[in-house]
Amino acid sequence: MFKSSILLGLAFALGAVGAVGAVGNQGNKTLNGKKGGRTAMTLYTAWYLEGVPSYCFDYEFDQCYYLSDTIVSGGLSSAKFKNFDFYLRRFSVTFYSGRYCNDYYDRWSFTLISDYKDPEYNINQFPTLNDQVRSFKVANFHTSTESGNIGSNPEDAKLSGCFQH
Repeated sequence: MFKSSILLGLAFALGAVGAVGAVGNQGNKTLNGKKGGRTAMTLYTAWYLEGVPSYCFDYEFDQCYYLSDTIVSGGLSSAKFKNFDFYLRRFSVTFYSGRYCNDYYDRWSFTLISDYKDPEYNINQFPTLNDQVRSFKVANFHTSTESGNIGSNPEDAKLSGCFQH
C-alpha cells in the first residue's frame, strides 16, 4: 500500500510538471504577438557588460520597443541575452539607432546548443551603434548576424519597460 501511494504520488507530480512545461511553451512557439517572457536582456552603458545595467523582461517577439530617455542618456554599449525556454532553440536580437526600429542597426542571432545548458549570450560591444541604441526587437528565429541601415521608415513601437536598478 505504501509503495503504491509513493508511485501514485510520483506519477502525479511528473504529470503535473509535464503539463506545466507543455502549457508554458505554447505561447513561445509562434512569432507574432506572442510573449518572449522566458527570455531576458540586460543592457549596459559600457563595453564588456560594464557600467550601469538596464533590465528588460516581458516583451513580445517581433515587436519594436523603444528605450526611455533615462536609459539611453548614458549611452548603451553592450548587452547580455538569456534564454530560459529550452524548447526555443533560436533567437535574434536587433538594436537600432532610430527610436522606431529604423535607421542603423546591429543584429545578432543565437542558437541553443544543449538542452541542459543555461544559455547566456554576451554582446561585448555594438560595432556600429556604440552609445546610439534607441530601440530593439527580439525574434524567436535565426537570421543573419550583421550591421546595416534599414532606412528611415518607422515601425509602431512600444515603450520597452526596461528599467535601471
